[in-house]
Amino acid sequence: LGLPALTSIVEVLGPFQGLDPAALAVKAEALFLEFDTDRNGLIDALEFMCTLVMVSAMTPAEKVKFIYKVYDFSGSGALLIDEITLAVKSTITGLCKISKLDPPSLTEFEGIARLAFASAKKEKGEKLPLKDFIVYCDANPTALSWVAHFDDIADKAEPVAEAEGKYSMPALPSREAAPAAAMAGM
Repeated sequence: LGLPALTSIVEVLGPFQGLDPAALAVKAEALFLEFDTDRNGLIDALEFMCTLVMVSAMTPAEKVKFIYKVYDFSGSGALLIDEITLAVKSTITGLCKISKLDPPSLTEFEGIARLAFASAKKEKGEKLPLKDFIVYCDANPTALSWVAHFDDIADKAEPVAEAEGKYSMPALPSREAAPAAAMAGM
């Protein structure tokens, strides 16, 4: 996803935020820069979408269901362990980007996925149905902490001017000074 595509997406939301086109362009660029960490001019569309869902006004259950369905590539209603890993990794990595935290390692994300499968008594080759993933997320303190931490973010964050007329989003206020790995229960 490039900046022009992101700007188009954000323009759809502009009227709901009461923003003029110039202010909207500044916010879109700042948001894009937060996600384009390797500065290649592209961002991961699924990571971006799941991050927006996590900071949206959706209920925690709606957030989990939406993210699960985004990664149900086959449309089967059940995910393989690699799909759960990817869903968790993309979502938490995106949240870490907007929070200015270092994300947990891939090994830690794989551990979270294994715990989800173990909680449903599923083996690695089996698929985890949505209902079992929701039960896991509702019962797991780590999953609950990630959803709760981003459940009541302020609706407005003003971009901060940087060098050369570029903008970035300010760091979100942290409830605790804890690294992402600690939030992930690792």
